[in-house]
Order: sequence, then C-alpha cells, then structure tokens
Amino acid sequence: MTSNDSSENLRNRLAEKMAGDITLSDKPGESLKKWRLNFEISQTDI
Repeated sequence: MTSNDSSENLRNRLAEKMAGDITLSDKPGESLKKWRLNFEISQTDI
C-alpha cells in the first residue's frame, strides 16, 4: 500500500463517518455545523 492509497483510505473512512453522523442525527444541521467548525469551513464554502 502506498502513501497515496493510505490517505485515500483515511479520507474515505472519515467521509463515511461524517455522512453517518449527519444522516443518523436527530439534528443533522447541528451535526453538519460541528464538522464545519472542526475543519474551519464556512457555510458559503459548502
């Protein structure tokens, strides 16, 4: 496994975790905000 494969695997696992957290949440807007703030991404950038 190359470094590129490893970072792609990590990215996919993180994306899956984020998607699950947001879609299964009782308050998906708050979950999305939590992730945006963690990665310092504004609403307009999303």
